[in-house]
Amino acid sequence: MSSADKPIRSVGPLTDDRRLDLLSRLTRQIAHDLNTQLTAILGFADLTLADPALPERLAVDVQAISTAAHRAGSLTAHLQTYCRPRASEPRLVDLDEVIAATRPSRERLAGRAIELVDVPAPALTLVCLDPVDLEWTLLDIVATARAALPDGGRLTFASTHEDGHVRLAVTGAPAPTTVLLPLANA
Repeated sequence: MSSADKPIRSVGPLTDDRRLDLLSRLTRQIAHDLNTQLTAILGFADLTLADPALPERLAVDVQAISTAAHRAGSLTAHLQTYCRPRASEPRLVDLDEVIAATRPSRERLAGRAIELVDVPAPALTLVCLDPVDLEWTLLDIVATARAALPDGGRLTFASTHEDGHVRLAVTGAPAPTTVLLPLANA
C-alpha cells in the first residue's frame, strides 16, 4: 500500500485556540511574503526614479507606486506585529498619541458607515501601558461596533483628566466603554 493509498487519520476538530494560532501563523507568513514582493517593487521604483532620463510624467507615476508600496509595507508590519506572540510591555505613553496613531487602522476597520470622532484631552495624557495592547483594544471596539451597527453610526473616543486619572470613554458603541488610568508623573 503506497502512502497515497493510506487512509487519513482524523485528529478531531480544531479548538478555537488552535484555529487562532494557525490563522496567526498564516497571516505572518502572508505578510512576510508580501514584504518580499514590496521590497522588489520599491527597489525597482528607486532604480527607475534614479534614472536622469526618466520623463517627468513617468516619474510622477513611479513615485505614486513607491508611495503605495510604502503604505502597503506599513500595513504588513502591523499585521506581523499584531500576530506575533508577545509579552506585554508597559511604558510611558501619551494616550491621545496612541489613539491618533491608530486612526487609519480604525477607519479602515470601521468602513464608511461608521463615523469616528476623536476628542483628545486639553492637557497631556501620560499613562503607563502597553501601546500595542491599547491598539488591539481600540480595534476590537471598532470591530464590535461595526458588526453591531450595520446601518452605521458614530463612535467617539474621548479622553479627559479626572482626579489624577485619565478617563478614556468610547461612546456610540453597543456597549459604551470607559477606562480609568492613573495619570503618570512626567
